[in-house]
Amino acid sequence: MEFKLLLNIANCQYILPIARLERKYLMEVLIDNFGRILIPQSVRKHIGLKPGSVLDIVESDNKIVLKPKEEQSPLRIKEDLAVYSGDIGDSEDLVKDARERRIRKLTGN
Repeated sequence: MEFKLLLNIANCQYILPIARLERKYLMEVLIDNFGRILIPQSVRKHIGLKPGSVLDIVESDNKIVLKPKEEQSPLRIKEDLAVYSGDIGDSEDLVKDARERRIRKLTGN
């Protein structure tokens, strides 16, 4: 049995035939004028892709495979020290809080 998915996005029409193969889905997508493809929402949700997700592109045997890049720990070892390279939020507030704690400690309040 063959299913077709019709998408209308940004004045472009996409017809995606979907065939089920061993728990995998084969979908046909179009490449736009800028070389971009749209990964269907159902696939993005299933794999956990969000805006800003990084993908590895593997090209071999006339195939292109997109794989989500494995998330790496924000801790890195640099010159025998663990260095945090992740998002710490608003650093201005963190610095302000640290200064206030230091002043309270020095003044005994």
